[in-house]
Amino acid sequence: PERIDRAIVAGARYALHSSPVRSAMAHAFSFGLAGASGSALLPLVAREVLKGNASTYGLLLGCSGVGAVVGALLVSKARERLTPDQSFRLCACTSGLMMWVVGISHALALTAAAMVIVGMVNMLAIALLNVTVQLSVPRWVAGRALAAFQSSLTGGVALGAWTWGHVAGQWSIETAFLGSAATLILIPVVGV
Repeated sequence: PERIDRAIVAGARYALHSSPVRSAMAHAFSFGLAGASGSALLPLVAREVLKGNASTYGLLLGCSGVGAVVGALLVSKARERLTPDQSFRLCACTSGLMMWVVGISHALALTAAAMVIVGMVNMLAIALLNVTVQLSVPRWVAGRALAAFQSSLTGGVALGAWTWGHVAGQWSIETAFLGSAATLILIPVVGV
């Protein structure tokens, strides 16, 4: 058995030197950073943009959850038909388009439909990246590689939530969503 400090160092060293893990971490960080507006600003969308209340927020959150369940059910089909890079690009662009819809919509039905798709592609992207990490590392380091991947994702979401919240506070909620949409669409273009 390894000592905990040596195990952490060995896991970090492996993750930094493994191209598939590094790629998944970069994808997860950038996706979390760009797409965090959906979760961070959804209460403001419900109250300020749609002029709703807690029920409106609950509906939008539920739509995102339903989409996430659908996305989880599509993981195996996506893995059969697309390469990991193709699926990530498709998810990032689709999420970007749906964030754009949320940013310009003032109709509850349209925003709710967009949130279903956002939930679906977010779950699909994260699950596919997770599978890529699991299948690309040996068993002895799998837990540590997955921890590095999850840290990248949650770090991106945390920084993204602050960023898009700041943009919404300085300019507007719509501007934050449009910026988030543009960033998500640019991720595949710049090759992150």
